[in-house]
Amino acid sequence: MKFIYSFLFIASFVSTSMAQLGFDIAAKGQFNSTWLFNQNISDQGKEQDYAPSWGSNYGLGFGLRMGFFSVGLETNFGGHNAEYAGEILSQSYTSTVNLKTFQLPIYLRFQNKGGAYFELGAQYNKIRSALYTREGLFPTASDKSGNYAKSYSNAFIGFGINRKILKSVPLGIIFGLRLQYGIKDAKGVDAYGNSLSNSLLYPDYHNTRAVAAGLNFGFVYTIDTKEKESGYYSRNMASSMWLRTAESDRHAAHARSSCRSPRSEERPLCVDQAASKGLSVPRGSLSVYGDSAA
Repeated sequence: MKFIYSFLFIASFVSTSMAQLGFDIAAKGQFNSTWLFNQNISDQGKEQDYAPSWGSNYGLGFGLRMGFFSVGLETNFGGHNAEYAGEILSQSYTSTVNLKTFQLPIYLRFQNKGGAYFELGAQYNKIRSALYTREGLFPTASDKSGNYAKSYSNAFIGFGINRKILKSVPLGIIFGLRLQYGIKDAKGVDAYGNSLSNSLLYPDYHNTRAVAAGLNFGFVYTIDTKEKESGYYSRNMASSMWLRTAESDRHAAHARSSCRSPRSEERPLCVDQAASKGLSVPRGSLSVYGDSAA
């Protein structure tokens, strides 16, 4: 009997551990404030100045959760833009660089029971194309893909909330803020469209840092490994089995202690009592005033 109790306890513990494992599949998007910072542009003063720019991306996310800890990756397509504004020869102009990118973020995420999370990770960015446009001073538009790195990488941190819409439905929403900073040179062009790798214009080379900050939002479908079967259901089933076994033992002991001596030609009353309760009590195990039941 002790073996049965031990087995039920271990089964309950294992099912509880398995219930903490889950898989997340997300359809998500981001809307960001995006920048391409380079010291050689910053040093030009009002001739080359930064202006607010915006970018967005969309894609799918996949995560593996183990309790409050999770790891995941995303596959996103979108754009990282940079805008400039300046004045030269008393004439103002604006210019824009539009990078079309494929993004692969990989992250570690820590999430409490209420759904609040903190994340940190790294993102690989492949530049698919780079279009430069200028307005106001000799308007132009040209492909500058050759001036940019084929890829660059960012480090990022983020925080937000990831919660189910309804407890009975495995669909939730994610909403948060993600901050990114370039850790690898993206290269590129200045506000005029000149290469930043041109040593005649810029004898001191500086790296171009891609920076972004924006909202991260989407829908998350969660697959919990046996959350109901091995979690709530199995724990309660194990507890119910333990209680039924203990109750059965108690009734059997009571039946043995409360038997009365039957007539030799009749079936012992204690066996009848046990049978009426659905118990199987071997007749040879019942003692009646010190004698075995016949």
